[in-house]
Amino acid sequence: MRKKVTCHCEGAQSATAAIQKKRLDCFALWARNDVGGFTLAEVLITLGIIGVVAALTMPSLIQKQNDRATVAKVKKMYSVISNAVRLWQAEEGCDTDVADCIGQYAAYDCQNAFSGIEKKLNIVDRVYQNQSKNVAWLPAVSYGLDGSAAAQGWEGVSQLGGSGTCEYLLNDGVTMTVHMPDEGGRVSGFIFFDVNGPKAPNRVGKDIFPIGIGSYRSPAKGVNPYYTEDNSGNNWGLCRYRNGEECSPDDGKSPTAYVIAHDKLPDLVKMGYPK
Repeated sequence: MRKKVTCHCEGAQSATAAIQKKRLDCFALWARNDVGGFTLAEVLITLGIIGVVAALTMPSLIQKQNDRATVAKVKKMYSVISNAVRLWQAEEGCDTDVADCIGQYAAYDCQNAFSGIEKKLNIVDRVYQNQSKNVAWLPAVSYGLDGSAAAQGWEGVSQLGGSGTCEYLLNDGVTMTVHMPDEGGRVSGFIFFDVNGPKAPNRVGKDIFPIGIGSYRSPAKGVNPYYTEDNSGNNWGLCRYRNGEECSPDDGKSPTAYVIAHDKLPDLVKMGYPK
């Protein structure tokens, strides 16, 4: 701030033009320098500091807002699918275990096995079996909880497709892959859904989340927030809810269950996975 300038406006009682001009000049000098204003340099420095603080805090605030939006979408989607399955169960008369209804269909026939549930959802587009290549509303590849790229269509939501997988686009932009494999001689199913559609990161635990549908040998008999594939292959960091093995909703390895229980996304870095 400039040094305060004191102006002594002298002049006796004379009303001469010279004295009057001196008084006016003196007042103007005081108005410019003694009102406590900021210099241009001070204003620019202050704005620069504000800009630096904003640059440091805005990305974190935006990320937190995006995470909250993702959590809300996950919880909504789980509720939507759960309600659709329950309605279908009531129609088919398999209230005890949805797998009893799915088991009416041939293994890997997701098109027919999921058709009753599909009618309860706001689906605007779909591709069956090996028709997903180059579909605009699907990403080329998706990634597992551990950051590894999916090798099969049923490992996430992508254009990889494959036998026994069906992909769907909902009216709110959510995409999902449905898989209906033969697990121990009994057809059952699970879903991966992507709340961002084809937008990045297309990764389990970030925008892709699993749901089980009455999986064979799973402790749950209906829709459950776990990954329920019944094979001994790669889990991509996920806990496999099968063979009586219970998964925890607290360790992040069952991301859908974690979101529902804790109202936030799992911290993949703290879990030892890439960011």
